[in-house]
Amino acid sequence: MSISFSYVPFLKAAEAASRQTYFVHILFFLIGMTIVSLLGKGLISKLKELQKAFRFIKRLEGLLPICAHCKKIRTEGADPRDQESWVPIEVYIEGRTDAQFTHGICPACVKRHYGLQFNE
Repeated sequence: MSISFSYVPFLKAAEAASRQTYFVHILFFLIGMTIVSLLGKGLISKLKELQKAFRFIKRLEGLLPICAHCKKIRTEGADPRDQESWVPIEVYIEGRTDAQFTHGICPACVKRHYGLQFNE
């Protein structure tokens, strides 16, 4: 006794399942790449922002050549004998940060320069 049957219906079902599997894999790949691309752009912009902040911090670290009397700062690499190389500390810091200066007079300077005292 022998039994025979055709594999054609099974092969067609297997091919349909295989096509569906390929389609699902391609779809997930495209969705994943889109998510990675969008997140990557955000990360790159944040990284650039951090690098910019680091450059600002780097400009202010280290030793600053400052005049002991007038408190002007010598610009980097400039000739210390040239008066144009020395800039007010406010100009130096405002040019390298978002800080802005206002001016006032402390109580010790009011007493020393004007002979006055602040009333309490």
